[in-house]
Amino acid sequence: PELTTWGRVYYQNTLSLVPAVAIALFQGEFQAYNEGSVSLQDPSVAIKVALSCIVGCGISFAGFLLRKYVSALTFTVIGVTNKIATVL
Repeated sequence: PELTTWGRVYYQNTLSLVPAVAIALFQGEFQAYNEGSVSLQDPSVAIKVALSCIVGCGISFAGFLLRKYVSALTFTVIGVTNKIATVL
């Protein structure tokens, strides 16, 4: 069966959790978090993390939606143009 755009976003983000957690463990991110002064219990930090997750899902959704409507070449050109515009 064909996945919806939201299904693709969910699938991609779920699959990316495993390597993300493995890399965080390998690089000592959890230990640094426990020793640091920043906590997710702090409402300002929790709001920033939540907004970051929402924006990330929105970017992923927009990418999959665009890919659905344009060719691979057009999608690549748009992606490269965005990267160049970001650097400039």
